[in-house]
Amino acid sequence: MLALVLMAGIMAGKYLPLPLWSWLIAALSGIVLFFLRRHSAVVYALVFCLGAAWLQQRYLLPPDSIAFLSAKDRRDFKAAEGMVASDIGRQSWLQGEKTVFELKVNQVLIGDSWRPSSGKTQVNLYGGHPPLHYGQVLRVRGKLHAVFDGFAKGFSYRRYLQEQGIYWLLSVGKEGGCEVIRDGKGNILVYWSMQLRRGMIEVFGHYLAPREAGFTAALVLGDRSGMPKDLKEIFVNTGTAHVLAISGMNMAIVAALFFFALRALGLPRRWQFAGTVIFLFAYAFLTGWSASVVRACFMSSVVLAAFAFEHESDALNSLGLAALVLLALDPKDLFDVGFQLSFAAVAAILALHAHCRKLFAFLPSFLGASMAVSLAAWAGTAPFIFYHFHMLTPVSILANIPIVPLADMVMLLGLWLAAVGGWCPYIGIALAGCLKAILSAMVILAGWFNQIPLGHFIFS
Repeated sequence: MLALVLMAGIMAGKYLPLPLWSWLIAALSGIVLFFLRRHSAVVYALVFCLGAAWLQQRYLLPPDSIAFLSAKDRRDFKAAEGMVASDIGRQSWLQGEKTVFELKVNQVLIGDSWRPSSGKTQVNLYGGHPPLHYGQVLRVRGKLHAVFDGFAKGFSYRRYLQEQGIYWLLSVGKEGGCEVIRDGKGNILVYWSMQLRRGMIEVFGHYLAPREAGFTAALVLGDRSGMPKDLKEIFVNTGTAHVLAISGMNMAIVAALFFFALRALGLPRRWQFAGTVIFLFAYAFLTGWSASVVRACFMSSVVLAAFAFEHESDALNSLGLAALVLLALDPKDLFDVGFQLSFAAVAAILALHAHCRKLFAFLPSFLGASMAVSLAAWAGTAPFIFYHFHMLTPVSILANIPIVPLADMVMLLGLWLAAVGGWCPYIGIALAGCLKAILSAMVILAGWFNQIPLGHFIFS
């Protein structure tokens, strides 16, 4: 209940036209009232006001933020200096490929003078450039322009970037340039995590065809930069695109598999929990230590703790605790699509699984349980998918049943291939052969479900 009240307060802070000071005064009044009259309603009101105030504080930008550049400053913009704050990605465009990354800005060149600045911008490099990686300090010359507010099935790319604190795109063409000033900045753990992730992708590319390697990297590491567009569209239409990202639901499935594997070894229940949590965060390290993956790991660990300490009935409360902690750290996560879908799916499974199971009581146990999980997850995420992407995918209730287990098999085989493929080619070839067969089965099944009449609806 506290998590729901905090979410409502965060939404009020974004959508109600009230200034920050009004929420702070209301929160301070709530604290005084709590000491005068200790009542649960006062606590809920206090959490509501603090959620609104905390969100507005997080959205406050410093005066030197790059987001505040005027139209004239953008016309006179020549260069920016800052640190590479993300992994280096490759994206296709009309005339080939472009290099994409986030730059954490510390100063900008407007006209002939450098100005201190802060914030982030997305850099698009269209030409050649020196080898780039996370933690480098660069001087990038190009043109600064607004994000094109294109919609892909109702999804606003401009809104998506703004929620991540990115308000402008820095395009570097033939007339621009990219110069490495120094190296070694940034978080060392994030740096080595990204290097390890890049090495795993290279192993996939060595044993698999380009389309298969891109597909495997999406399933195992959540890296969709090499995922073929036609396959991505099929998985979106069938409501199974969540297997291509490291989401809360995927991490919950991986955690459950590892948890039951440790149980089969006869370990004490709390050791099963500890081992699973260590595995989850080791996996997060392998996948690049991104905020969404760490968030999914934390959520899965908290929910799993309820089962580990034999409090299965408190699993939904554990999910609420995870939401409270994550939103207290960053209230803007509430407006992240991945956050919404992850929590909606897991909450729906915990709350609705038993009721959905009764609908499929006539089916064999395993198939009935799979149908119930799939239906509950679809019911929880359908409103959010409709809101963000303007589509409904009822076929996903059926499609998830065979595709999710196959995706889990790809995840496990992909990790083994990355671990042993570099030093034992024979095992690597065998694992790659298994991966090829499972990937082909997934594509065939997804294509078949995509052809089912009325399986998905797109609303313009």
